[in-house]
Amino acid sequence: MFRYRLDSYFSTNRWAKTFLLLCLTLLLIWTGACLIALVSANDVGFDHFLWLAWTYVADPGAHADAQGTWMRIVSLVISIGGMLIFALVIGIISEEICGWVDDLKKGSSRCIESHHTVLL
Repeated sequence: MFRYRLDSYFSTNRWAKTFLLLCLTLLLIWTGACLIALVSANDVGFDHFLWLAWTYVADPGAHADAQGTWMRIVSLVISIGGMLIFALVIGIISEEICGWVDDLKKGSSRCIESHHTVLL
């Protein structure tokens, strides 16, 4: 029953994939910040760990400055998750562009010109 509702939601809602991707990104950042807080030797606020997790998600090379084995492992895992997230973003964007191009190929787009003569 859950799978049916999920399939129905994704097939009827245009923004479902984007919303799911946003939720996955926020979950990755939140989980990454919690893991960084566990393995980090710094006594700074949780907002700093959230920012650090975001930089690992957004920039795969940001983990190069990580100190300590566990911190490097956590930052590498977050960076790999970030690469997957951005690959999904590219996939969603390319799917939308392909849909627009297919609609143009069908010729079903609205013609807003008036007072023109079409010669065939």
